[in-house]
Amino acid sequence: MINRGQIQYAILGLVVVSIIVSGASLAVLSGSISGVKKNVNNLADELSSQLDKIEQDISAIGPGQEQPPGDNEKPPSEGEEFPAYASGIDWNSPKPWKDRLTEMEVLDKVPVEEWSQYQPKLKDAMNAQYPNNGPCAVGYTLPDGWEEAVGDVEELTYFNSGGLSHDSATVTLLSRFEKKTGIHVNAQPLGLESILLKTTSTMTSKNASPQVIQNFPDVNLLHFGKAGWLEKLNWFWPEKLQELYPPGYIANVSTPAGNFYNSGMIAYKTTGLFYRPSVLKEVTGSSDPPQTMKELIDVSRQISEQTNMYGLALPNKNYKYVGNYLNALLASQGEDYIEDGKFYPKGEPYKKAFTTYVNFVKEGGCPEASFGWSWTDAPEVFARGNAAMVIAGMTYASTWEQNPSDAIKGDWAVLKTPPLEEGMDPSTTISASSAWGINPYASKEQKAAAAILLDMMRSKAHAFNELVIEGNEAWMESVYELPVAKERVNAIEMRKKMAMTGMPQILPVNGSEILKLQREYVYKAATGDMSIEEAISAVQDQISQYQ
Repeated sequence: MINRGQIQYAILGLVVVSIIVSGASLAVLSGSISGVKKNVNNLADELSSQLDKIEQDISAIGPGQEQPPGDNEKPPSEGEEFPAYASGIDWNSPKPWKDRLTEMEVLDKVPVEEWSQYQPKLKDAMNAQYPNNGPCAVGYTLPDGWEEAVGDVEELTYFNSGGLSHDSATVTLLSRFEKKTGIHVNAQPLGLESILLKTTSTMTSKNASPQVIQNFPDVNLLHFGKAGWLEKLNWFWPEKLQELYPPGYIANVSTPAGNFYNSGMIAYKTTGLFYRPSVLKEVTGSSDPPQTMKELIDVSRQISEQTNMYGLALPNKNYKYVGNYLNALLASQGEDYIEDGKFYPKGEPYKKAFTTYVNFVKEGGCPEASFGWSWTDAPEVFARGNAAMVIAGMTYASTWEQNPSDAIKGDWAVLKTPPLEEGMDPSTTISASSAWGINPYASKEQKAAAAILLDMMRSKAHAFNELVIEGNEAWMESVYELPVAKERVNAIEMRKKMAMTGMPQILPVNGSEILKLQREYVYKAATGDMSIEEAISAVQDQISQYQ
């Protein structure tokens, strides 16, 4: 357990480093430290209190899925009635629900000037991700009775993963929603850990804001669902609507017990291997990319030895991405992390996956510096011409098609992430997803407004914008069949297949802590602090404390 004293020293250490880096003298340093002591103490108290809440809450939740589900996770009953906040809305009028979700019209360009009055960040997002502007989709008819249901609600709030400049499709959704309903959506940008911390604080204090709860289903869904931190949405997902979506999507919005808590994705991603054909040709004599992970390790090492660039870039700073990529190596073998509801890091498949990932750094051309690279840093290293290959979200197939950097312009290609070994499946899964749910402590009117936003979010029009504007995957196969999508999206057939068949790995309660532990020992093995065998054994020995 982290205590208050540890937090004080950590904060004070950061302050000292910051002052030294700024070039302050010893006298200034002494005065600065003295001046911040009181603030450090106050901040330490606040953080310590927050951490205590999290630890108490996780302890209250108890171990993972092997225990009987809590009251909030009882299996759904047949014909569950609409809750009070949704019962006044006729979801099948003026058109059947399914028709309202699938109706769509494609505009020639995003009406940036008009929509920016609702979301000023739209201009920044367009410049960053859709600089040439182009097609966007509108559609979705509001259901009858929505105005009475939302009452005088003027604003909804949620914690967005990062700044909106990286979420161009999301900003178009929020703009369209406000134009239709008059309800503004306040997206507060936070990092992954901050979202978890603030959501925990919100739920434990039973706060009504934010009304929309962003979560990361692979590591948060079972935790939040079992804790009662998400409004149950079984009524929102009748079977006829489930048929519109692929299995991987449904797995991101529901639990193994059959309860639904989420709707809509602002990141539904698959991964690919991006590479520089000219560099491969120079080093290996062929522009063909590696066909297995062993080849990827060998080729990346040759590149790093024979050129002035890294052979491979990976986002090893983020435990979630390390976890996703390791899971993809398991998926290539027909396996996954979970057995009997628990994270199971044992057996030959796990050993192969762990060893391969460590060897990207230990024997291949991915540098130890990659453990400081985030999910945006690694692609940036590639785009600047400092790495010959990168495993990254297929989002970048759209980004670099529309706006490539000078270093890679006309000299990049992408394919499915190679299998672990010849004859196995590609090493790909749904690598990242961010979903929205509803705060159970919000008012009746706020819940109704949030439900309409979530409904609009899972529509075909928004799926089109996620694919074409932002470069994430669509969750309706028909979007990939549209001629305008085929014209605009790189490697669209490959992406369609991965999006329609890929599955996420939904981890048990404490999934975040488990992946942090795993990433710690990947790092230790990759940097030579311990052997691969010792690292795997340490993961196996220590993981039981979290489940």
